[in-house]
Amino acid sequence: MNNFSAMDFNECCRVLQIEQNLPWEEIKKNYYTLAMKYHPDKNRGNLESEARFKEISLAFQTLERKFLRDKVDSYATEEPLSSSDDSTGSNVVLNFIKNRACKNPKTRQIVENLGRVMNQLDKAIFQLDVRQEVAISASVAERGGMVRIRKGKENFEVRIPPGAWDKMTLKIPERGEPSFFGNRRGDLTISIKILHDGKSGNKNLQAYYNLFVSQKHIADGRACTLNTAEGPIKFFLPKTAREGQSFTLSSQKASENLQRKAHVVTLNFVDQDYVKVEEIQAE
Repeated sequence: MNNFSAMDFNECCRVLQIEQNLPWEEIKKNYYTLAMKYHPDKNRGNLESEARFKEISLAFQTLERKFLRDKVDSYATEEPLSSSDDSTGSNVVLNFIKNRACKNPKTRQIVENLGRVMNQLDKAIFQLDVRQEVAISASVAERGGMVRIRKGKENFEVRIPPGAWDKMTLKIPERGEPSFFGNRRGDLTISIKILHDGKSGNKNLQAYYNLFVSQKHIADGRACTLNTAEGPIKFFLPKTAREGQSFTLSSQKASENLQRKAHVVTLNFVDQDYVKVEEIQAE
């Protein structure tokens, strides 16, 4: 008689009359068929059938434990805990839930939505986006060039486009504060101002415009022209310019009898290759 306290894989396959590479669903079908055939209730008083039933049950239980172990091992190797670069903080928790408990598509979707909400809260609560002001001389603004930005222990350079402007805003992605919850950073917005000698006119006078231009126009390094009462202002946009970014321009040739205006231009991208400026009338 077989020892029912232990049974190897080959013995289990022999008892259940199956091939070694048979799918688990087929193994269960074979087991149910044999169990029904040798069940004690159908073979009352038949000791041989009772022994056979116990042997079949032990074989199935052994294979079932092996199947569950293999499944757990496959989760550990195929879907490791740190399945993304964000392997700290909340991402560890979310990855663990997604990789271990969220095999159901609906549950996985809920967890992914939760992850997006946590990232938004992370950015809002901990203020990952940073604003920094930088002052440059009028000569640097006129000829353009590289300006070194210092933020904490970091130093990096930003290219300043040449042109007649007083203020400019540049947005640099992923140069803000690091997230507490993962390997992501906010954005750094740099407000660049020109240091004047104090002889310029009233700074409160401003005019606002919408500039419609194609990205190709900017990429080609072509100039834009803003026609004002002080005369035309020719300027170049940086190739890193973004939709909705604002630039403040001023005319270097304004008459001394006129108060110099600050011309605030907001960038709007269009598909066609043209340049159009619309002044926004004050209400």
